[in-house]
Amino acid sequence: MNKIAKQENQKVRDILKQALNEANVAKEAAGIARDENSQLKDVLAEKDNALVFITQENENLRINEAANLEEIKELKKFLSEASEKELKVEDKENQLKEKPRNAEDKQDKDGK
Repeated sequence: MNKIAKQENQKVRDILKQALNEANVAKEAAGIARDENSQLKDVLAEKDNALVFITQENENLRINEAANLEEIKELKKFLSEASEKELKVEDKENQLKEKPRNAEDKQDKDGK
């Protein structure tokens, strides 16, 4: 029976060694998983920061776009007003040029 007890004892030791080996492998895998998880959290934090920055930049661009569109409206208004004034000046100049011609035409008709 002593021999059987030694064999049983050896089997238990072998099982215990196997369990310890598996526990060490699991512990190592858990460490690797923890490291990967930490790296992924860092990457996620970087992505979140980038998203916040891009969102702020997008909002700034929208604000600038609105301001630029308003400025374009104002410039178009000024251009339209300036064009109207220029046309009025040209009309007056043309009228002034036409008056002497009309006077010359009358003199020619009267003189003939």
